[in-house]
Amino acid sequence: MSDEHENGSHEGHGHRHAIIFSGGGADGAYEIGVAKALFNGKAPWQKDSLVPCVFTGTSIGSFNATFLVSQWDDYGGGAVGNLEKVWLDEISKGGFRIRLDPLKYLDPRSYWPNPLKLGVDFVNDSFFLGWDGLTRLVHLATGDDPILQRVLESFNLASFVSAAPWERTIREQINFKKVRQSSRDLFVAATNWELGELRTFRKHDMTDKLGPNAIRASSAVPGFYPIATVGAQTYVDGAVLMNTPLKPAIVDGEADVLHVVYLNTDVKKMPVEALSSTLDTLYRTQIIAWTEAVNSDIKAAEAYNRGIEIIEKAMAKQNLGLKDAEVNKAAGALGARMGHMLEEEKAGKKAKKLRPVTIHRYFPPDGLDGALGFLDISRKRIARLIDEGFEHTVSHNCEANECIVPEAHKKEDQG
Repeated sequence: MSDEHENGSHEGHGHRHAIIFSGGGADGAYEIGVAKALFNGKAPWQKDSLVPCVFTGTSIGSFNATFLVSQWDDYGGGAVGNLEKVWLDEISKGGFRIRLDPLKYLDPRSYWPNPLKLGVDFVNDSFFLGWDGLTRLVHLATGDDPILQRVLESFNLASFVSAAPWERTIREQINFKKVRQSSRDLFVAATNWELGELRTFRKHDMTDKLGPNAIRASSAVPGFYPIATVGAQTYVDGAVLMNTPLKPAIVDGEADVLHVVYLNTDVKKMPVEALSSTLDTLYRTQIIAWTEAVNSDIKAAEAYNRGIEIIEKAMAKQNLGLKDAEVNKAAGALGARMGHMLEEEKAGKKAKKLRPVTIHRYFPPDGLDGALGFLDISRKRIARLIDEGFEHTVSHNCEANECIVPEAHKKEDQG
């Protein structure tokens, strides 16, 4: 491999690039198209292929990121072609299974090539739902909570969903030994269900036993997928707290050029449905929350860049009339890790030079297919989303997408 491939530098300036994959269920196929374009140097601003040294992901993005890390040292950017094949040939067959689905039993194709499997599923599903129903019935009859609350707690949609197909895909398609040995950094976000706290899994956490559970945890959509267990803790979708994990890439991965791929568009471009429904209401609420979180992180990055500028001028002892309060505010914007820079300078140590952050944003400009698209993993739709992600990246416009490119990076590119 070339030195550039090893250290993740780009354009000869020694930048650390990170690619960030957000959550979004079946819409995650769009991320493959974006990655294909970037890894092949097809974006308008690129002079060379993207070589990330940091991969982060949440929910379905955790699968995409971990798969690419597991294959990067063997295939480089070509790993995205293998990921595309997995989506088209494996994920399209089903990321979940509805327990006792009557349509399955009425479809003759379900009995081929293994008719016994359907019978085994029927027995297992009947036992699972019977025990789950009995437990809830006992709680309904004997619980101390108000009757309305007990009635509402007697139904759980996730009980009818089996994540077994998704778990099998994770274990069969990702080599977790390769993940741990990879030269790339990996950060996967999940939400601790009991503590309500974010946990970031790193590549050394991806043992053959815990690795698949970490990805299952990151993609366990609350209320739909069953809650996942990692060690002694229960986890759900990382998107609950961090749908687009920028911070781990900057703070832990020390990346200074971020390629952020997210699947929610500008809320203002989403039409308000004429006939309100619970599904559309919940979907719009979630999109608003995710969009606000992404925008908040990007505003923090802008403050980070401004903070670097102020602190470097202060350290250079330039006579700029900078007040202590302004310098302290700038240090706060850089976060706890960056704040040590001032202390190191005062102690006579040479502090690590801070670099401003560039953020390129990639997302479907007009949205995707609404709430139901989240679950649509048909092969035809997957192929369409991959093509759309590729085409949108090839025609990427930094100004229209409100990317952040600090002056220092612009000068390097011009040089």
